[in-house]
Amino acid sequence: MGDAAKVMLKVGKRTFPVRLEHDPRQKYHKLCFGWSYFMGQCKLNEGDVCNFELVDEDRFIFQVRVATCVD
Repeated sequence: MGDAAKVMLKVGKRTFPVRLEHDPRQKYHKLCFGWSYFMGQCKLNEGDVCNFELVDEDRFIFQVRVATCVD
């Protein structure tokens, strides 16, 4: 695995530390350590859509907006 960075995901007034890993061979990034906790606290379900907006480049803070899937 390549580089990893700690990022903060912000939903409303709550923030969640999550690790963002980069695999240069596969050319993708993935959220790991802390992501499952974030999902549980935000009650995310399959089909929900998260929009990530980088709001602080220096501290790697993302504002997250969740659109809940409606069947």
